[in-house]
Amino acid sequence: MPMTLIARLTRTLTAAAIVCHALAAGVSTARAATADEQRSHEYFLEAKEYLAGGNVNAAIIQLKNSLQQNYDNVAARLLLGEIYVGIGNGPGAEKEIRAAIRRGADRVGLKVLLGRALLLQGRYDDALTTAVDDLGEGVERAEILIIRGQAYLGLRQFDESADAFREADRVHPEDVGAKIGLAQGLVNQGRVKEAEDAIDVALSRRPDSSGLSPSPPPPSASSTAT
Repeated sequence: MPMTLIARLTRTLTAAAIVCHALAAGVSTARAATADEQRSHEYFLEAKEYLAGGNVNAAIIQLKNSLQQNYDNVAARLLLGEIYVGIGNGPGAEKEIRAAIRRGADRVGLKVLLGRALLLQGRYDDALTTAVDDLGEGVERAEILIIRGQAYLGLRQFDESADAFREADRVHPEDVGAKIGLAQGLVNQGRVKEAEDAIDVALSRRPDSSGLSPSPPPPSASSTAT
């Protein structure tokens, strides 16, 4: 067999071996990725079970495990963000929410959650920029308006705050958060009796509302300076 033919045959066999190896490696990688995604989902489901049972710390651990297996698990990031908002970890919540948005989560649908995360950090201007009042009527708009009211309250812009809370109360009067926000603003202005009346109205609507709609952090010196 001529040497040139042998050389061509050798090159062909070598190329075929390389292709087969690449295909096998690709299949192996795909299988590993699928396994990681499955394990990530299992951790996520375990986290939800822990959360349903009131074990928040265990839920956080399993969600972190979920993300170690699949960094792009949007559902795990959003649930972790919601938990962080609930326990007052504003920076952690913002990190997970923004990471979820970068991975395709609906930015508009997360305005409320992100706005709350920003409020927890005392970033009132950023909260106002995020929680834009453009959702029409309904419960979600009321939630946006309450965030805006709390942000204005943190900036000590009491008239704007009261307007936002009153509009939230008009849009969704069943939510006592607006009444509580109004009361917070009145207390900050020294109008204690009016605040007590607002709280009485809120409690008459929902007796278990004493823990709802927490105040934003105290205004920083920079936000109160004129």
